[in-house]
Amino acid sequence: LFWLRAAVVDNIEEASRLLSISTHVITASLDSQNILSREKEQLALPPFTVERSVSNIEGIQSLVQPIASFNGMLEEKPAKFYTRIAERLKHKQRAITAWDYERLILEHFPDVYQVTCFPNMTSRNPDTPGNVMLVITPRGDKAPNPVEPMASNELLYEIKGFLKDYTSTFVNFEVRNPSFERVKIICSVKFNVGYSSGFYLQELNNQIVQFISGDPLTNQRLDLGGRIHISDILSFMRTFPYIDFITKFSMLQTAMDIRGNYVLIDTAHEGMEKDFLVASKSYAVLVPATNHQFNILDERQDEMPEQSGFADLEIGSDFIID
Repeated sequence: LFWLRAAVVDNIEEASRLLSISTHVITASLDSQNILSREKEQLALPPFTVERSVSNIEGIQSLVQPIASFNGMLEEKPAKFYTRIAERLKHKQRAITAWDYERLILEHFPDVYQVTCFPNMTSRNPDTPGNVMLVITPRGDKAPNPVEPMASNELLYEIKGFLKDYTSTFVNFEVRNPSFERVKIICSVKFNVGYSSGFYLQELNNQIVQFISGDPLTNQRLDLGGRIHISDILSFMRTFPYIDFITKFSMLQTAMDIRGNYVLIDTAHEGMEKDFLVASKSYAVLVPATNHQFNILDERQDEMPEQSGFADLEIGSDFIID
């Protein structure tokens, strides 16, 4: 038996979450493309697809495929071939412009869905000539949390090592995940007669989460530096047949500024009321909080939104002691 202990000394917020530890692990490579002859081509083999070996292996009782396949590429179609050749002729295997950085990474790393290059800046300083920051987004089916898709540290290091052969030695570049800033909805609602408040409260929460995040599994582009308007959320909520009345509406945004300090932005902040929230950084993405806060009304009564206090915050979400 072997006891393992791992610890993070510095920059714990940058460490990837450990999902599992497995023993007796091997990697297998696809031997023939005919094995994947399906009606619909897939880039990755889903988890738990491989269940047994072709023939019995002495000493092996069972096989488990806990994660999807990786680094696989589909057969190149003519349109993709011409696109790749045209891009190759343009960037000439050299990363000079922002476009060059993005196309080189997308071509060599099939698990990456979106790359955004920010020249002359770092995550700590928006005006730093000679630096390049690359924000990586993996495919939605490759991320443990599709609402906040984050590439593993291993992938980020691989990309950084790959770029060293195609960039000038005088360029410093940073490869990172987007910064996710959670948005929490706070409001009072009145349900129509005949709708259970318990069930439809959870339904309302789930629908708002889906509306703000979109559908990450369809690999929509992340809206870096985007904004959310109160009017859009209210218009969406009013389409639900079980909602009769909405009031006291406000939004909370939990963010980390460019200096690394946490900030709480409230649309109902006294004297600074606003009708929208915007990402605090150009490489930040607004995502929904897991749980939103709703107060059930028995009858219609207009209420003005109030600035949130300690009672409105949740540990692990927007109540943060820095």
